[in-house]
Amino acid sequence: MCLSCFARCILYPLDLYNDSAHYALTKFKKQFLYDEVEAEVNLCFDQFVYKLSEQIFSYYKQMAASITLDKRFRTDLATLGVNFPWPSSNRYETLLKQRHLQLLGRMIDLERLIAQRLNAYMLKSLDFAISRFESCDITGIIDLGIWFCKSF
Repeated sequence: MCLSCFARCILYPLDLYNDSAHYALTKFKKQFLYDEVEAEVNLCFDQFVYKLSEQIFSYYKQMAASITLDKRFRTDLATLGVNFPWPSSNRYETLLKQRHLQLLGRMIDLERLIAQRLNAYMLKSLDFAISRFESCDITGIIDLGIWFCKSF
């Protein structure tokens, strides 16, 4: 079973932290317990945004590479009996549309946090591509031109 099948439900466990924090303050009346829940939420949510952004970037990078792959190359592979599958569909659309998430009384713009991470991944990837083409000889520029023509 794929993890992307659960992408729509991934925010449900975070609501348990809201309940735990509420009980820590109202029922148990323990501030230190709330502080522990808050610390764990901060760690978990940071990891959640990091891993989710990483998976989304990886998925769309694979999808873009599959789209730009030469169709003749695909048919040649198919005649040789090699199956080159498209990346499996994901269900991140609902998470990408999530603007407001309430966690421990704070409103969090999940879309903005993911966009920041994705922009950082894009910049890192572009820097890598540019440094790769800068480090090779002049024929690398021709490859870059061909790549841009296929992309647009």
